[in-house]
Amino acid sequence: MLSVQTNSAELDLSQKPAVHFIGIGGIGMSGLAKLLLESGFQVSGSDLRENSQTQHLQALGATLRIGPHQENLDWVKQTLGKSPDNRVTVISTAVKSDNPELKQIQTLGLPIFHRSALLKALLHSPVFAYQDVVGVTGTHGKTTVTGMLGSILNTENHQGTVIAGGRLPGFATNAILGPVGGVAVAELDESDGSLVEYQPTVSIINNIELDHADHYTEGLEGVLRVFRQYVGSLRPGSRVFLNGDCPQTKRLFLNGGFEHVQVIWLSWYRPELTSGYSIECIGPSLGVIRYHETQTVLGNIQLQVPGQHNLWNALVSAAVSHHLGYEWDLIQSVLQQFSGMGRRFELVSTFRGIQWVDDYAHHPTEVQATIEAAREKLSKQSEPGRLWVVFQPHRYSRLQALWGDFLNAFDGIEGGLFFSDVYSAGEPEIDSATASAFCQEWNLSAKRAVSAYYVPSPPFDSLRERLLSEVRPGDMVISMGAGSITQLFREGLGK
Repeated sequence: MLSVQTNSAELDLSQKPAVHFIGIGGIGMSGLAKLLLESGFQVSGSDLRENSQTQHLQALGATLRIGPHQENLDWVKQTLGKSPDNRVTVISTAVKSDNPELKQIQTLGLPIFHRSALLKALLHSPVFAYQDVVGVTGTHGKTTVTGMLGSILNTENHQGTVIAGGRLPGFATNAILGPVGGVAVAELDESDGSLVEYQPTVSIINNIELDHADHYTEGLEGVLRVFRQYVGSLRPGSRVFLNGDCPQTKRLFLNGGFEHVQVIWLSWYRPELTSGYSIECIGPSLGVIRYHETQTVLGNIQLQVPGQHNLWNALVSAAVSHHLGYEWDLIQSVLQQFSGMGRRFELVSTFRGIQWVDDYAHHPTEVQATIEAAREKLSKQSEPGRLWVVFQPHRYSRLQALWGDFLNAFDGIEGGLFFSDVYSAGEPEIDSATASAFCQEWNLSAKRAVSAYYVPSPPFDSLRERLLSEVRPGDMVISMGAGSITQLFREGLGK
């Protein structure tokens, strides 16, 4: 894959430059574009396909071009080339150096910035002057924690800026613009190493595992190196909320060297705890949160979203918002009403009495957590149903690097397991890490409760027909992973 050399200077928003996005419809890019539009900036952009994000941005006043990048070249030359002095281009890591539109912009001499530079400018610019910036990091749970915190920040008497990697329930958007001088919470991505660009006043490190093997070719040590650099560059007095039960986050901090920051530990409850915050699971989706600095029981949380991983996400969100001065009654009420982020155990349909769920889980740990949450939800039914999963792996490099973990991630399925073609995200195919090869190896084991079936993608018409002929009322079917799989139950099921 070909990477792009972007501008290393700080992106200055004080002069309100016009901003052009390549790939504006992505969940990360569209949120930044929305905040700029609502702040009075001129925004343009392009994407291969129209989606709900691009439609919303156009309604807000963005000038968009939809279709192959080659077809945008004349428009780019005529429109962006007219007033280059106060105009910048923003790209994500997904945009490679052979992109025709990018090449055209380079010939025009327009400054090109990575999306992390824009996010950094939004969070730290005097234009917005946020009193506190909360950065949500870690391998898993970033989007849900950002959504929970963002919901707490935006209630009847509070407003805050939110930049998330999914749609917030009740707001139908992935980004909310709060007032100047308020609080901002943003999901900070570690996938390409750009995490080191940010300096929030409050950091959350939810967990650390190996992921994004395409970037971290050294394995887990490369991931840890980026997190060390990130924490090491935080300003003195910054607060870091840390998962005290994750071996890698403990390893990160127990080696020392971060005395310039205040560490606040988060844990599952143990009687011997004397600092930080904890949660004790006392029932399905039910936990007790304690603040150990004062040995105070803050109260119970009964969640709508299933799974122990969401109890943990609630602990993180409650601890940070409590630390920032939000009242416990507000925190408790918001978390108990929280219905989940888009593509995070999202109930798409109940067609024919079956729960059709869509989830973004694309790492073995996330797959296991989602299956456990599904089992928890099914167990509450008067007549427990069966669980079915259709999985589309995200990137050949991830499937290859975590192959053994994926083989152990799908236990607990009684209905059926289907593997769709890998969503490559631009990677070349790896012959030994395909969906069909995975199914072959899965089926070699006699201990499996179900066989794995390979299904090409898309279209998914034959798969839908098969599922509809085999599932029964009370069952749950989860489309899981990245790529075209998210459309599986959003079309073709009927009413």
